[in-house]
Amino acid sequence: MANPAGKLGWKIVNAAVAAPIGIAAAKGVSAIWSGLRPDDPPRDPSDSDARLTDILGWATVSAVGMAIGQIAANRGAKTVWRGLTGTEPPAPKRK
Repeated sequence: MANPAGKLGWKIVNAAVAAPIGIAAAKGVSAIWSGLRPDDPPRDPSDSDARLTDILGWATVSAVGMAIGQIAANRGAKTVWRGLTGTEPPAPKRK
């Protein structure tokens, strides 16, 4: 079990890596949508003017983009942690 300082350090490294990747992923998803559709994405699915195909398309593009961002952030944080400490990051909590 990792010490509390190690867990705090891991959270800081994780957040520092995840924040810019999350921003880049959101911008990437918006850019992909803009390349595929001329209209703005339907960010509110309860909007009566939004077409179902656009809502489902936006949900799909968003989910894939954010999943890729999450994977990149996790791997990036682990790489940074190993570079800083020379050890593996603390194991996640078991549910």
